[in-house]
Amino acid sequence: MLKKDLFLSKYLKKNCYISDNILDLNKVLKKKELYKNLFLTFKLKKKLSPNYKKKKLVFISSLYLFRYNLSYNKKIEIDKNLIFRKANLRDWVRIRKIIPNSGTSRIFHDQKIKKKLRVNYLKTWIKNFFYGLRGDSLIICEDSKKRILGLALLKKDKSLTIVDQLLVSKKAQGKGIGSQLLKVINSKYAKKPSISGVHTINQGGIDFYYSKLKCKIIKKYFYYHFHI
Repeated sequence: MLKKDLFLSKYLKKNCYISDNILDLNKVLKKKELYKNLFLTFKLKKKLSPNYKKKKLVFISSLYLFRYNLSYNKKIEIDKNLIFRKANLRDWVRIRKIIPNSGTSRIFHDQKIKKKLRVNYLKTWIKNFFYGLRGDSLIICEDSKKRILGLALLKKDKSLTIVDQLLVSKKAQGKGIGSQLLKVINSKYAKKPSISGVHTINQGGIDFYYSKLKCKIIKKYFYYHFHI
C-alpha cells in the first residue's frame, strides 16, 4: 500500500510515497498520468530480480535493524567531564556546526536528487525536531566548554525507542562518544533495548553496531527508488 511521505514531499517538492509491496509499482506504471512528479521508495524484505531494472527501479542500499546489546553497557564508562541532556532550540546554532554536508542516507546517495537537496538533507532532518516534525527527543553530549560532541535523535514506537539519527562531531570521533550516548539512552530514556537502522552504504556504522557493540541484527530491508 502506498503511504505518503509528508516530510520528503515537502522537502523535495515532489509527490513522495513509500511502500512495502512492489506490486504498487505496476499500479503506478499503468496510471502514469495520475502520478506526475513522483518519487517512490520501496522498503522490501527481499531483494528483487534484475528484471526490475527495466522499469527504472534503482537499488539504493540494504538496511539492517540492530537491537542494542544491554550486556555491553557494563563495558562503557561515562566520562564525568561530559554532559548528556535533552536539547532545546537554543542549542541549534551549535548543533548545526557538527552536521556534515555529506552523509550515509539513501537520499544523499540518490544521484537523481539535486545535489543541494542531498547536501542539506541531514540538517533539515534534525532541525525538524525543533518544529515538532521529527522525533520525540534529541539527546546531546557536550563538554565542559559547551561544545557539542554528538547527538541522538529518538523516536518512540509504542514501547520501543528508535535511534532515528546518531551523529558524532568529526573532531570527537573515535573517543567513545557514540557508545556513551547509547548507554545513556538505554539507561535513562528507553524501557527496552533501543533499535537503530543502518544502511550498508555506512560501513562504519555497521562495524560500530555489529563488531564493536555486538548488537543483534533483527531485520534486513532492501531499499529501491523510482522517479517520474
